[in-house]
Amino acid sequence: MKPLHVVLAALEAHLRAGHCRPEADVPYLRHEMERIERAQAMESESMRAAEDAIERLAPDGSAQTDRSWREQQVAYTAARTRLAALDLEEVLLRSSVECELWWARKRALVAA
Repeated sequence: MKPLHVVLAALEAHLRAGHCRPEADVPYLRHEMERIERAQAMESESMRAAEDAIERLAPDGSAQTDRSWREQQVAYTAARTRLAALDLEEVLLRSSVECELWWARKRALVAA
């Protein structure tokens, strides 16, 4: 499967050639892809930071260490959950982009 930015670039080429449906909002699709990519990068970094903090902790029986471990575990789980939601958004966006690309290719064939 091609990366989403490659599929979107193909759709943008069809837009420039005038093959996209009038209701296709290709700039918005590009905006959404970039937003999702930025959010995924931020959540991945948050998850990595929490994971690193958890790895640095060693059980010593203190309440402070236990509290720190719980806090970092909650941060890791929250970031992972948000990352999973963003992955779903990306799948849905890919579906929209691929549908628009299908219609653009069809319109290009009819126009030829």
